[in-house]
Amino acid sequence: MNTIHTLSQDDWLNWKALRLEALRESPAAIGSGCEDWKDAADSVWRQQLSNPDLFHVAAKRDGSWIGMVRGMVDHDGHTVELISMWVAPSARGTGAADQLVGHIEEWGRERTTELWLSVMPHNERAIALYSRLGFEHSDEVGAPLPDGSARELRMVKAFG
Repeated sequence: MNTIHTLSQDDWLNWKALRLEALRESPAAIGSGCEDWKDAADSVWRQQLSNPDLFHVAAKRDGSWIGMVRGMVDHDGHTVELISMWVAPSARGTGAADQLVGHIEEWGRERTTELWLSVMPHNERAIALYSRLGFEHSDEVGAPLPDGSARELRMVKAFG
């Protein structure tokens, strides 16, 4: 059974381990590489978890951390983004992704009327997950991929 935890500044070591594992396993899905973060000072990890514009959630199964996601209030203060979604390969298909997204949705509903995300265009499994959870493709243009071959897909879920 999965349990979902809202992370605080005191959880920075757990979040650091999860994020580094996600970056090692799926750097393209996260949009960053392990090299970008592995030497970050402890204060950087703590600051991420104390930032009031970020909401960190992690999933645990049988005593092990298996997934994470973040919610972010955009610079305009009215837009909420789901970012840095990752579930360990061994835990995919266990419902952890649904639970993680659900917690970000609850948090987002308190702040805005819709939840946005960006997803790599080749990540069919993630696109299928988000579509099943009610996200729709947007006409908004996503950020270009690092190799310039395409752009991220933008998806949005309106809260009804």
